[in-house]
Amino acid sequence: MTLCMAAIADDGGEPRIVLCTDWKSESPLGTTETTDKMKWMQRPGWVVMKAGIDSHAGRMIRRFKAFFRDKEITELNASDLIEQAVYDHAEHLRERYSRMTMGMSYVALREWATASPGLQQVQETLREIKKVRAECSLIIAGFTKTKVPIICKIQQTVTPPWHETTFSDTFVAIGEGARIATPSLYRRDYDADVPLEKAIYQIFEAKVLAETMGSVGDATSLDVFYPNRKPKSLSDKGHKYLNELLLKYGPKPRIKKVDWEPRYLCRFELED
Repeated sequence: MTLCMAAIADDGGEPRIVLCTDWKSESPLGTTETTDKMKWMQRPGWVVMKAGIDSHAGRMIRRFKAFFRDKEITELNASDLIEQAVYDHAEHLRERYSRMTMGMSYVALREWATASPGLQQVQETLREIKKVRAECSLIIAGFTKTKVPIICKIQQTVTPPWHETTFSDTFVAIGEGARIATPSLYRRDYDADVPLEKAIYQIFEAKVLAETMGSVGDATSLDVFYPNRKPKSLSDKGHKYLNELLLKYGPKPRIKKVDWEPRYLCRFELED
């Protein structure tokens, strides 16, 4: 559920990151549009955005905050560090599952399974633990100390290793709405050289189009991230202007019903 996007843009020769999310979340008690899906991972340079089951995403974000607390992210080590953070969280989930179901550490359970291959319950628990997933996806976005923008999505998959880490020099998107927002940005030929104002509109347009999915909320959060500064949020006046641009430049509704005149029908030629 949801939609989160991060995109690199150009602001007079300086890189910026445009951040966009909806505010919708669902629970057994109902639906709300009050959920902030962007959190600080490491102040002042790095934020994390979440999609998926809220409690699971919160757990993963907390693990990431702890992992990156004393680490400097650079353009050279970002890939290795984020991959290691994913592995660290996966190990934590396996350990948690093992202790909650079997009352022992994951290492002890594996040793028991190796020593007792005939114990069906132990073998079955071990197989289930290997399938444990985070049940969420994240976007990591920020600037290194040398002002290099980095955006990365950690996307949940349905096959091992259960998460795929993807870095991009243009944009990334997660959540169910990404299936609609991503083609919209490709249609606009989005790239990192797009001027900031134009980038903000294109991201907004993609988000609005994704609202056709019931899991994407109508409320929109749009922020611009600068090196060594907290993101600046788009004002109400800015949102109003974007809606005006959308009416002018956005995709037009398809005609649902057409009354064809008979004289036009003969122009469609069918061959055997």
